[in-house]
Order: sequence, then structure tokens, then C-alpha cells
Amino acid sequence: MKKFITGCIIFLIPVIAIYAAVEYSLRQIPYAVKIKKEFAMNNREDIKILALGSSHFERGLNPQFMDSLTLNLGNSGQRIIENYRLLLKFEPLLPNLKLVIVELSYDWLERNKSMTSPVVDNLNLVFYDVNTFERDVKPQDYLLFPSNPDFFSNRLSEHIFNESALKFNKFGFDTNRFYGSYEAVQHQDSLIKDEDIYVENATDPVAFSKNVKILNKFIEYCEKRKLKILIYSTPTHYRYNRLRDKQIVQRRDSVLQEFKQKYENLSVYIDEENPDFVTPFFYNGDHLNPTGAEKATKLLNEYIEKNIFTKQPSSKLSK
Repeated sequence: MKKFITGCIIFLIPVIAIYAAVEYSLRQIPYAVKIKKEFAMNNREDIKILALGSSHFERGLNPQFMDSLTLNLGNSGQRIIENYRLLLKFEPLLPNLKLVIVELSYDWLERNKSMTSPVVDNLNLVFYDVNTFERDVKPQDYLLFPSNPDFFSNRLSEHIFNESALKFNKFGFDTNRFYGSYEAVQHQDSLIKDEDIYVENATDPVAFSKNVKILNKFIEYCEKRKLKILIYSTPTHYRYNRLRDKQIVQRRDSVLQEFKQKYENLSVYIDEENPDFVTPFFYNGDHLNPTGAEKATKLLNEYIEKNIFTKQPSSKLSK
């Protein structure tokens, strides 16, 4: 028995050492979340705007083109509840914060936890020390590799061989994310098929009720801290908009109208149907490419400077 235990220990030591080396190496990779955390800590006294959303913000809001210093924590699949947790973490760290921008894309009130990748939760925990799992944290949650071995294997390989196409600016925005389904067909509308435009059309009454309550808490939190809040949705391609469920849009917009009347600190800017955003500005149906993000961010900045940082907030809802 003693020899068996000794053998097991001898076997496990190199395995543990290799795994520890993998986890350490993964933490050296310049993820967007890592860059954003460093930016937040290095500029915490000067940040005036905090943006919280999903990949629509991650790819569609470039703080480089904002007049006020902006921290954009947008990440793929982050719903209202994950963004609320991030708000609770970061708001106390930013003493001069004036405005919180939160995403409310068309079916975001209908989304449940199954639509958030576990990778997002692990990254939030490891780099932000924020639990977005909607459960108690387990020891393995602090490990990156097990949450998605394929994803992290690819990232590690790209990092080791310097093959990554990602090019982050100091705000953690990827300035090189152009090659998506739209660029694959050279942005020719005639070559884009409806079946290739992914529209989830999420409908979940339970999730809807829960998310409305969380959004209400979100706004109340900002109101108590005398922060202005802007609900914003990035432009989406007209083909994508055409495939949306109109009832989902109406449910979202009815909630926005109700909240707009209820809260004085709330403004709404839904730019999904902006006709100026034609195919070359898009990565795919509902995500902008870096050129589109520049255009959208400049419009958002103009709206904020004219309407939010003045005494007369206004709203722009989808028609």
C-alpha cells in the first residue's frame, strides 16, 4: 500500500506541475477582460462613464471615440444579471463616475442563464473577482482551462506561436475584428442569406419577469448614487431587424417606456434601426465591425454630450 501511495504521488507531481504551468500561462495572455481591469485600476479617478453589456458592446462601443473617459466591460453573452454584478463591483471603485450605460438589445429581457458561456463567468471571477455564476463559487471555478478546453487551448497556442489576430487598444477593444460572415461575402447583400443570419428570438416568460426586476434594481442603484443611466442598443443590420419577432421588440419597448416615465435619471437611446449603418459596417447581422463601432460610438458620444450631460435628457426608441 505504501509503495502504491508513493507511486501515485510520484505520478501526480508532474501532472499537477504541468497543469499549474498551463493555468499560469493562461493568465499571462492579454484577454480583453484583463486589459480592461488594468485600465480601470490605472484610471479609476478619471473614468466618467461605465458601459455594461454583451458582445454588442464589446464589439460596438470603442471608448477611444468618447469625449469622457469610458470603461467598457461588455463581454460575449453578458446578460442584465451579470452586468448588474459588475456594476456592484466597479461602481464603488470609480469615485468620479457620472454615467452608466447598460445594453438592452431587443431580446435581452427574455434571456436565461443558458445563453451565457461558462467562459464569461470564469473570466469575471478570475480577473474581476466577481461571481456571475448565479450560484456559490466552487474551487474549480477559479481555473480557466476546464471551463472551455478548446477555447483556452486555442488561445494558448496562438499566444505561444504569436498567431493571434486580436489587436486590443488600451481600452480592451479589439480593433482588428473585421472578418465575420459579412466580410466573407465581401459585404454583398445579395450573397447574404436569411438562414445565415442568426436571430435567436429568445422568449422566456420566467426570464423576462426576472430580468425586468433586475433592470429595475439596476436603475434604482444608480439613482441612489446620483448616477445618470442610459439604456443603449447598438445598430443592427436591416436584414437582421427584419427577422426579429415584433412581439419581443414591443415587450422590450413597453418596459422602456414605463421605466422612462418612472425614473428621472434614465435616458434611452435605441439605435438598432439606424439606416446609415449599411452592410460594410457590420461583422454579422447584429454585430458591428471596428469601422461600424467607430461610427456608432461617435454618434453615442454626441448623444451623451448633448442630452445626458445637460439638464434635458431625451429618449430615442425604435419605431
